Amino acid sequence: MLISPDEFCRKVRPGSVIIGDACGIYRAQMLKGILGAQLIEKDSWYPKPKNLIALILEQIKNKRISNAFEIKPIYLYPKECQIRK
Repeated sequence: MLISPDEFCRKVRPGSVIIGDACGIYRAQMLKGILGAQLIEKDSWYPKPKNLIALILEQIKNKRISNAFEIKPIYLYPKECQIRK
């Protein structure tokens, strides 16, 4: 999905966990625009199975997920692929 940071903030549900290099580029904008967003540290940005399992286990432990079908990833392209004005 190739969208602007503002559009991304509108699409993401409050309280979402966000990973990836966009967290470094748009951190302040995401924290301001997405209520309760949790931006994960750089060491866990790239979706390795062990990182994803740790994140989901934390969500289950905190009873924030009741159904695996509710988990919906939203992918953004790298900075080079973004729309320039």
